[in-house]
Amino acid sequence: VPWIAYAGFATLGLGISVVAPTALALTGRRIPPHDRTFAISRVAVIGFAGFFIGPPAMGIISEFGSLRISYVIVALAALLVIPLTRLLRPS
Repeated sequence: VPWIAYAGFATLGLGISVVAPTALALTGRRIPPHDRTFAISRVAVIGFAGFFIGPPAMGIISEFGSLRISYVIVALAALLVIPLTRLLRPS
Protein backbone atom coordinates (compact mmCIF):
# COMPACT_ATOMS: atom_id res chain seq x y z
CA VAL A 1 0.00 0.00 0.00
CA PRO A 2 1.64 3.29 -1.05
CA TRP A 3 0.63 5.30 2.03
CA ILE A 4 2.55 2.88 4.27
CA ALA A 5 5.66 3.39 2.14
CA TYR A 6 5.22 7.17 2.36
CA ALA A 7 4.85 6.95 6.14
CA GLY A 8 8.01 4.83 6.32
CA PHE A 9 10.03 7.28 4.25
CA ALA A 10 8.72 10.19 6.31
CA THR A 11 9.76 8.43 9.52
CA LEU A 12 13.18 7.69 8.05
CA GLY A 13 13.57 11.33 7.07
CA LEU A 14 12.67 12.51 10.55
CA GLY A 15 15.21 10.14 12.08
CA ILE A 16 18.02 11.09 9.72
CA SER A 17 17.28 14.79 10.14
CA VAL A 18 18.21 14.41 13.81
CA VAL A 19 20.96 11.80 13.68
CA ALA A 20 23.12 13.20 10.86
CA PRO A 21 23.64 16.73 12.26
CA THR A 22 24.19 15.31 15.75
CA ALA A 23 26.88 12.95 14.47
CA LEU A 24 28.63 15.79 12.67
CA ALA A 25 28.42 18.05 15.74
CA LEU A 26 29.82 15.35 18.02
CA THR A 27 32.65 14.74 15.59
CA GLY A 28 33.46 18.45 15.52
CA ARG A 29 33.53 18.62 19.31
CA ARG A 30 35.81 15.63 19.80
CA ILE A 31 38.42 16.47 17.15
CA PRO A 32 41.15 19.13 17.52
CA PRO A 33 40.44 22.32 15.54
CA HIS A 34 43.12 21.73 12.90
CA ASP A 35 41.63 18.31 11.96
CA ARG A 36 37.89 19.13 12.19
CA THR A 37 37.13 19.72 8.53
CA PHE A 38 38.87 16.50 7.53
CA ALA A 39 37.10 14.46 10.23
CA ILE A 40 33.66 15.92 9.54
CA SER A 41 34.04 15.24 5.82
CA ARG A 42 35.01 11.64 6.59
CA VAL A 43 31.97 11.14 8.80
CA ALA A 44 29.72 12.60 6.10
CA VAL A 45 31.21 10.34 3.40
CA ILE A 46 30.81 7.25 5.60
CA GLY A 47 27.19 8.20 6.31
CA PHE A 48 26.35 8.72 2.65
CA ALA A 49 28.13 5.49 1.73
CA GLY A 50 25.61 3.66 3.89
CA PHE A 51 22.78 5.09 1.79
CA PHE A 52 24.46 4.00 -1.43
CA ILE A 53 25.80 0.60 -0.35
CA GLY A 54 23.08 -0.57 2.05
CA PRO A 55 20.07 -1.00 -0.24
CA PRO A 56 21.96 -2.79 -3.04
CA ALA A 57 23.67 -5.04 -0.50
CA MET A 58 20.32 -5.95 1.03
CA GLY A 59 18.98 -6.66 -2.45
CA ILE A 60 21.89 -8.96 -3.27
CA ILE A 61 21.56 -10.79 0.04
CA SER A 62 17.82 -11.23 -0.40
CA GLU A 63 18.35 -12.43 -3.96
CA PHE A 64 20.56 -15.30 -2.74
CA GLY A 65 18.68 -15.88 0.51
CA SER A 66 15.58 -14.02 1.51
CA LEU A 67 14.53 -10.56 2.60
CA ARG A 68 14.30 -11.83 6.17
CA ILE A 69 17.95 -12.95 6.07
CA SER A 70 19.05 -9.57 4.73
CA TYR A 71 17.28 -7.78 7.61
CA VAL A 72 18.88 -10.15 10.14
CA ILE A 73 22.32 -9.42 8.71
CA VAL A 74 21.69 -5.66 8.84
CA ALA A 75 20.48 -5.96 12.45
CA LEU A 76 23.58 -7.93 13.44
CA ALA A 77 25.81 -5.38 11.73
CA ALA A 78 24.03 -2.60 13.62
CA LEU A 79 24.63 -4.45 16.90
CA LEU A 80 28.35 -4.58 16.08
CA VAL A 81 28.46 -0.79 16.15
CA ILE A 82 28.01 -0.72 19.92
CA PRO A 83 31.19 -2.65 20.84
CA LEU A 84 33.15 -0.96 18.05
CA THR A 85 32.45 2.48 19.52
CA ARG A 86 34.33 1.39 22.65
CA LEU A 87 37.47 1.33 20.51
CA LEU A 88 36.96 5.02 19.68
CA ARG A 89 36.78 6.22 23.27
CA PRO A 90 39.94 7.68 24.75
CA SER A 91 41.57 5.57 27.46
